[in-house]
Order: sequence, then structure tokens, then C-alpha cells
Amino acid sequence: MRGMRIAGLWMLPALAACQAEPASIQVKLPVEAYVSSVSAPPPAATFHDRGEKVALRACAFNERGGYLGSVKANWSSNNPAVAAVDGDGVVTINGSGEAVISAQTLGAKPLTSNLALHAAIVSSIRIIPPKPDFKRLRVNDKAQLRAEALDEHGAVIPDAHLHWGTSDHGCWVMQNGEIEGAMAGDTAVTVEADHVAARFDLTVFE
Repeated sequence: MRGMRIAGLWMLPALAACQAEPASIQVKLPVEAYVSSVSAPPPAATFHDRGEKVALRACAFNERGGYLGSVKANWSSNNPAVAAVDGDGVVTINGSGEAVISAQTLGAKPLTSNLALHAAIVSSIRIIPPKPDFKRLRVNDKAQLRAEALDEHGAVIPDAHLHWGTSDHGCWVMQNGEIEGAMAGDTAVTVEADHVAARFDLTVFE
């Protein structure tokens, strides 16, 4: 590269001293903030805990999709009741639902990128017996219970991780909700998901 000599110093062309202007940006989660390509847009992110925080980054790319680093941006949320964002791109999950977090770069030619967020926070669990009047189970007989995790709006969370248990040895329970009478007496089947629990009382008889 040829340059110009001034006062004994070689000055490189101005282009070499300037960083390339980004052609696009993408809002990214911390685990993917330093990817080297912009070709694949980030998937929607799902959160399960109220108060959970995540620091997003506005990542800049050149016209060829090469990563240029993170850039400063103005941040906003279209649904702060679900996910609020501060001026540094830190998101706080406030409730269940959908939200879109947007970043817009500063300057005369602003660039914009969005990231869709989904929050599914377990608020309650509903246990569904095989029949509405099911309250008794004979020793060695089996029955199938079902459970649904619900958010604060009453919507079912289909991918909630449910853990079944019992209060004592009155019955056995499988992790699919199937129960079997083991010992006569009053007992309870329990279900837990994300620190929220429910119980179903029944009597096992000979």
C-alpha cells in the first residue's frame, strides 16, 4: 500500500484508518453474540422465570455478512408487561406472552433489528382425573391422571416439564401420570413444575 510521507512519517491512505460502516445489525442473545455470519436470523427466545434477566447485543455486519463487532443502539420493547429493556439492552421478563425487542443504531443512517421473545411462566397446575367423580382407587388397580401447567392468563404451557410424585406409599405414580393403588388409606398425588405444585387427593381401598 502506497502512502504519503510528512515530517519523516509515512501516512497511510485515510481508508485504512477508518472502520467499515455496518450494512446491517442483528439483535443477539449472549450465547450467539459473536457469530461470524448474519445469514441465519436468531430463533425466538423462550423464558420461564419472572424477573429473569438477559443482556442482548446489537451486532454489526458488513455487506458480505462479516461480523464487525457490537454497536451502541437505542433499545425498546413493544410489550414491557412481558419483557422490558433498558438503555444497555438488558431485558427483564415481567410476565407470560410475546414481546419484540428492537435495537436502532445511532447516527444519520440508523439500522434496525428485532428479536422476538416468548415467556411462559407457570402460575398454576391443573390435575385432570379420568372421570369427574374419580376419588377412589382399588389396591393394584391403575388409573391415568393428566396435568396441565397454566400461565397467569390461564393459557396452557404445552412444553412445561412436569414432575409427578406422591405424599406417601398409598399409591405408585409414573412420570406419565399413571397411578396404581398400593396400600389402603388416604393419599395424594402431586405434580410440580417450576416451583409451582398441585395435589390430587384420593382414597385407596382393598
